Amino acid sequence: TAPGPANNAVPVQGGDKWSNFFLQPAAFWDNREGKRNPKAPDFKHKDTNEPLWINSYDTPSWVAEKLREMDEKRREMDEKREQVE
Repeated sequence: TAPGPANNAVPVQGGDKWSNFFLQPAAFWDNREGKRNPKAPDFKHKDTNEPLWINSYDTPSWVAEKLREMDEKRREMDEKREQVE
């Protein structure tokens, strides 16, 4: 049978969760800067509420580098946007 809507999806583990994140980062809330509770997730899926923690036991080692690359690209885009305005 075909999978149902995202909120009925079977939860994925470790690297699969992060692969999904990097495929669709806009589908997640980025809570890193505004975290008041250090135990709160760093990212949370907007539809399924699937949490992701950067420093979790099941977070693959490649995630930190991919996050740095993603954040750098985001900063570059923000700088370009500011120059246009």
